[in-house]
Amino acid sequence: ISSGGLGITLWENGSIRYQQNVHLGLIRVREGFEPQERSSSHFPQALTEYIHSTISPVRNALVYGAPRFLVITGSETGLVLKMLGRQPEERKFERISLSEFSSLFEDVRLLKVPQLVKIFSLPEIAAELVLPTLTLYQELLSLSNVEEILVPPDRFLDGVVYLHVGEKTKNPWLNSLE
Repeated sequence: ISSGGLGITLWENGSIRYQQNVHLGLIRVREGFEPQERSSSHFPQALTEYIHSTISPVRNALVYGAPRFLVITGSETGLVLKMLGRQPEERKFERISLSEFSSLFEDVRLLKVPQLVKIFSLPEIAAELVLPTLTLYQELLSLSNVEEILVPPDRFLDGVVYLHVGEKTKNPWLNSLE
């Protein structure tokens, strides 16, 4: 998940079964609504409907397989972990149970930005991304019956760095990375 897009990949038995990029990044979602719309009591429902309609074509792709895990990456994963009271360990996958996520989502889905700032000690710009982030995750979870949410320690930028270093050093691991 980036500021402008959502990449969805279904990975099974060492190969990619499905891959789709959707123009539904968190900043794009936030900017799709005017400030007065975002402060409306109807915003959570409007946001859910917008995200649902945008990613619903992905639901058809799940005929390729039933994912067991939702692996989320992007800068907002740290925000979600912080709200869950987690301090992610370097180089370790974080696991979020569905009940833990659902509880967080229900606790914050109707809160306004000032409340999120106060309760979770977030900067205002981060607090503005909470509802779009959690709603997007919730909608992704609704696509199938995953068992758990996984948050890897690596980010997309890490992969780009590994690829660049592999190319420069002619590392044989490069073939695996690609």
